[in-house]
Order: sequence, then structure tokens, then C-alpha cells
Amino acid sequence: MVDFSRAFDIVPRLVLLQKLQRYGVPSYIVSWLANFLTDRTQAVVTHARSSIKLAITRSIVQGSGIGPISFVAHIGD
Repeated sequence: MVDFSRAFDIVPRLVLLQKLQRYGVPSYIVSWLANFLTDRTQAVVTHARSSIKLAITRSIVQGSGIGPISFVAHIGD
């Protein structure tokens, strides 16, 4: 068995974007993805209280439609 539960958390964005360019993904899509992954934050909300927002500097956005295919592209080589 292989546990991929934290796999999305370890994908370096720059490496992913470089791989997509090498795979021949059009530059406008790579640029869109870079923009999508830039300046994202996360916080924990419980009982109507929220933690401070922290920058997400690594990983793919979990729950996004682009997440699984981005991970596959990352591990594809």
C-alpha cells in the first residue's frame, strides 16, 4: 500500500511549473496556473472563530479541480 494522503503538500510549485513547460503545456496555461497558485493563504475556522491567515508557499490547492492532474504531472517523470 502507498499512502498519498499528504502527497499534495510536498509538491514544489516552481518545479511543477517547469515540468509543465517541458511537457509542452502552452505558456498561457502555465502562467494561469502560476497565478492561481500565487498569494494563497489558509486559516482554520471553528466555532465562528478564525486563526490568523498564513501564506501557502508549497503544495497544490487541495479540493481544486487542477490538483490531481498537477500531482500526476509532478510525479510523471
